[in-house]
Amino acid sequence: MKFVSRSIAADGADRVFTSREVSRIAKTSLRQLQWWDERKLISPRQEGHKRLYHPEQLIEIMVVAELRRKGLTLQKIRWVMRFWRGLCRISPSVARDPPRPDYRLPVEGSGGSAGDAFVRGIEAYGQG
Repeated sequence: MKFVSRSIAADGADRVFTSREVSRIAKTSLRQLQWWDERKLISPRQEGHKRLYHPEQLIEIMVVAELRRKGLTLQKIRWVMRFWRGLCRISPSVARDPPRPDYRLPVEGSGGSAGDAFVRGIEAYGQG
């Protein structure tokens, strides 16, 4: 999983992204974004026919897109997103500044990064 090098929220709390920007950044189709909205997975603000996403939603979309590429079902992705949103409520900085893949976990026997550990955990869940 690749994270953007700078904080997405660095542009200001009021920054919003259009569907086209989100599609380009998350490397997903506009139709996929619409489908996730229709299924209430990630629902952006709407102004007329435009969908506008907050930085936290963009990060969620990047996570969801990566999980889909790894083959997880919508049901399992919903579970992951409930966990993610709960984590963000406990520590709001997680949504603003997700762990970078080069961040080392202080876990015994862990030689990987936080990003790698998150992906490995999700992959293991996906196989179960």
